[in-house]
Amino acid sequence: MALTDSTLCVLCLALAPLAALAANAPAAHSPAAAPLGPPLPINPRAQVHLDCQSGGVNYKTQTMVCSNVVISQGSTRVRADHARGTGGLNFQNSRWIFTGNVQIEAPPRGSLRSDQATVEFRDNRIAGATINGNPAEFQQQRAGDLGMEKGHADEIVYDVSQGTILLNKDAWISDGHNEMSAPSISYSIREQKVLATSGSSTQGVHITITPQSAPKQGSPPPPPPRTKGAAKPPPAPPSNS
Repeated sequence: MALTDSTLCVLCLALAPLAALAANAPAAHSPAAAPLGPPLPINPRAQVHLDCQSGGVNYKTQTMVCSNVVISQGSTRVRADHARGTGGLNFQNSRWIFTGNVQIEAPPRGSLRSDQATVEFRDNRIAGATINGNPAEFQQQRAGDLGMEKGHADEIVYDVSQGTILLNKDAWISDGHNEMSAPSISYSIREQKVLATSGSSTQGVHITITPQSAPKQGSPPPPPPRTKGAAKPPPAPPSNS
């Protein structure tokens, strides 16, 4: 089905919990254009923890290499088979490249997986990550027992301070019932909002809606199952009349 801007605005309201959706639609008519809540950046005084099986520092080139490494700050955690960082042990302004079974915990209740990730540290904080894979994957357990949000793309950009991810190149996302694909999809981890765009690509935005079955109205409840071997009620006493 060809999706026009006006059609997509209606679908923005219909695709719950894919609560906000647009493709090249004017911001004034798109629920997804509403500003996100205030960012919740990592406390710059929160300690950065680095654990690895083995590692070494080259003070001359200010680089560090690690294997079976975990770097964490607050609730954000990055783990991988190998890592190489610039800036030595100073996380004031450094870049780390993780390879092999990369996993990133993205609060609240989100996670990313990929073959490779580049993580940026700015002002003693984990600022963001760009992950690449075949494909790179994302998932989040939504609040209120609303199921799992899943997505994948060739590249995923994670902005830690804003709590958003951007899926680029063959992007796909699903809430377990409805799904969409587009050249680029932005998802807010904190607000669980989706914005899909096609830009100048001819691919466009494709949406698949799975109808939900509704319970039949007015149907009597089924009789309770009879227990095998249950005792029969005693016969009624004979009438004296």
